[in-house]
Amino acid sequence: MTRLRRGAEAAARDSARDAFRFGLQILDVIPIDELVDRMPIERIIERIPIEYLLARVDMNALLAQIDIEALLERMDIGRIVNEAISGIDFEGLIRASTASVGSEVRDASRGGAMHADATLARVIDRLLRRSGRDLDVGVAAAGVGAT
Repeated sequence: MTRLRRGAEAAARDSARDAFRFGLQILDVIPIDELVDRMPIERIIERIPIEYLLARVDMNALLAQIDIEALLERMDIGRIVNEAISGIDFEGLIRASTASVGSEVRDASRGGAMHADATLARVIDRLLRRSGRDLDVGVAAAGVGAT
């Protein structure tokens, strides 16, 4: 029985090898495109996990085949830019920035006006020969001369 079993295994190996060779010969005769066209590729691909397929793809080789210029020509860049811009609150940004700039200008103007008022008061005091008045109230607090 052992000899019979070994013979059967050898025959099976030979048959498998012959079938494989025959399959390769068929591929030499039948154009591969024609064979693929006859296969239900969609049904085959549906059964293969995408992770399995992507693990076997050379992404660098795939990306090297992409014509970036043609891809960009097909894209509606204006629509993409408009969508990106529409998500930005320009009114709020301008309002916030002008409010902070405005408050800084207002504070500097107030400080400058207070300083000018104190200077004018000193000049008038000298002309009228007044002395002893404290005219520096609030000038330093307003930020005049501060850096």
